[in-house]
Amino acid sequence: MNRIILKSARTLFILALLSVRAPGADTSSEAPVFKDKNLEKAVRKFVFDKRDNDKPIVETDVINLSTIQGVG
Repeated sequence: MNRIILKSARTLFILALLSVRAPGADTSSEAPVFKDKNLEKAVRKFVFDKRDNDKPIVETDVINLSTIQGVG
């Protein structure tokens, strides 16, 4: 039970870090969210509209994601 809570907390922390933007960063919702291609690949599995194509994942695609699973 504690492992599940810790894993969920870690995932939420990572997503919170990803949502922080540097001052002056592009605030457009059409800007790609991930610079790390491996992270994008893991998240893409949970974004149904982008699963089977190479379109960039944008903020509006991940706004309702609460949990993802990935290895690495």
